[in-house]
Amino acid sequence: MTVTATGVGARIPIASALDPVTLILKLVGDVCNINCYYCFEKRKGGQSDDFDRISIEEVRSALDLMGDRPVAVHLHGGEPLLYGRENMRLLLAELSARDTVTAIQIQTNGVLLDEAWLDLLESSTPAVEIGLSLDGDEQHNSYRVNFADRQTVGQVREAVDLLCRRSLPFGMISVIHDRNVDDPDALFDLVSDIPSLVSLNVVPCYDQGTAPREVPSGNKGLLELIDASDGSVGDSWAVDPQAYVAFLRRFTERWISEGAYRRFNVEPIMSAVRRRRGRAPRMCHYSESKCGHIYTLYPGGRFGSCDELPAANSLLAHDVKKAAATTLDETWATPLGRKQLQVISAPLDECATCSAQSLCGGGCMASRLRMRAVDRAEDYCGYRRAFVFWLDGIMHKLEAQDA
Repeated sequence: MTVTATGVGARIPIASALDPVTLILKLVGDVCNINCYYCFEKRKGGQSDDFDRISIEEVRSALDLMGDRPVAVHLHGGEPLLYGRENMRLLLAELSARDTVTAIQIQTNGVLLDEAWLDLLESSTPAVEIGLSLDGDEQHNSYRVNFADRQTVGQVREAVDLLCRRSLPFGMISVIHDRNVDDPDALFDLVSDIPSLVSLNVVPCYDQGTAPREVPSGNKGLLELIDASDGSVGDSWAVDPQAYVAFLRRFTERWISEGAYRRFNVEPIMSAVRRRRGRAPRMCHYSESKCGHIYTLYPGGRFGSCDELPAANSLLAHDVKKAAATTLDETWATPLGRKQLQVISAPLDECATCSAQSLCGGGCMASRLRMRAVDRAEDYCGYRRAFVFWLDGIMHKLEAQDA
C-alpha cells in the first residue's frame, strides 16, 4: 500500500522529505525557434501567447517548495537557449548557490548552440549536462523543421560536431514516429558514430487522437497530415505501440551484440534492465517514483507536476509566488492537488493484477491517459508486457552464458 497526500491507496507516491525530485524549468514556456509538427508543448494549452521568461523569484519560490530534497534541475522550453545568455548566467548562479541542487541539465534543439553558450554552460557548478534533440537523418528528422518548413538536421549535426570537437559528453533524445520506427538500424548507425554521445532516449510518439492547440502558419504541410475521414490530427505521425516494440527489440539486439552498451546508455532499455535487477531505474516509466517526484515551472509562476501531462491534469498552483501552500505536501493536499492526484493515478488500478507489474513499473501516466482517451489503453500495456518479457528472456540467456 502506498501512503499518499490523500491517505492510503492506489495512488502515485508523493516525494517524501528526502526523496530526490526533478524540477523542470520551462524557461520561455512553449516559445521555440523551430516548429516541430509533433510538439506537445504547443497543444497543451494554459500558456500565454506572449514571449515571457521565468523569473529568478519564481525559481526561488519553486525551489523553496522542494524543501531539503535533492533537486535535479532540467532547463527546457520551447527552446531554453532563447532565455538569453545573461539571463542564463543569473539563473545558473542562483542554482549553484543552492545546496539542494545536485544536477543541472538542458535539453536543446541545438540550433543556437555555439562556443559562447558552451563556455557558459561548462562554467556552472555543477556543470550543465547537455542534451540534444535529433530523430535521425534528414528523412527521419523531417518533422523537426523551422518556420519556413525547412529541415534543421544540418544545424543540429553542426552542434553535435561542436560538442565532439570539445570532447564534451552529451545525451540525445530521439522521438520515434511513423517516419523512423521501421528503420532502427539507421538510428543505431547514426548514434554509434558519435564519439561524445553518452546517453540516448528513444521516446515513442503516442499522439493517437491528439491535435495541436494552434496550427502554426509555417507548417503548411501539416494540413496534408489531416485524416480526411474524421478530421483528426496526430495519428499520421503517431507510432503504433507494437511497431515501437519491434524498434526496441532490434535496437537492443545491436546495442548488446555490438558492445555499444559499453559506450552509451539507452533508455528505456537501461531502466528496464535496472528494474529487473532490483536496482532503481532512472526513468520514471519503470519506477514507482512518477509524477509525484517531477515538477514543472512555467513563466508567470504556473506550477505543476510532470510536463508531459495536459495542463489541466498537472496544475498545482496558478502562481507559485502567491500559493498558500509552502511545501510539496501542502500543495498536493489542496482540493486541486487531491483532484490531480486522483486523475493521474487512475491508470494504476489496472496494474494490480498485471503479470508484468514487477518488471514494468506502471509506465508513463501521461501516455496511459492519452491512450485511454482513444480506447487504446490495452495497446499501451500490451507493448510494455511484450518488451519487458522479451528483455527478461534476453537477460536470462546472457546470465546463463556468463555462468
